[in-house]
Amino acid sequence: MNSLKLKKLLVHGGVAAGLGVGALGLGAGLAQADPPPPPPSPTVDVNVPPVPAVPAAPAIPAPPAIPAPPAVDVNVPPIPPIPAPPAIPSPPPIPPVPNVSVG
Repeated sequence: MNSLKLKKLLVHGGVAAGLGVGALGLGAGLAQADPPPPPPSPTVDVNVPPVPAVPAAPAIPAPPAIPAPPAVDVNVPPIPPIPAPPAIPSPPPIPPVPNVSVG
């Protein structure tokens, strides 16, 4: 009885191994397969109306004229000279300090 179970187990294992090896072979074969063809290009309707032309840009107006500079009055008096600053007075003398000898 045990030998029959062992034989069944071996048969089932062989079938499973065969299917697994086959699946591996299919996977390897698909990895090297050609890529699928590109999708078909869409058809173009020949009755499409043409695109309307872009209107021309409006004309740019000329800039305004630059006004003439104002007239210069030649009778303007000259600027008076700037007076010198006042003199700084000299400081007062320092008084001697009592009971201090110098020297």
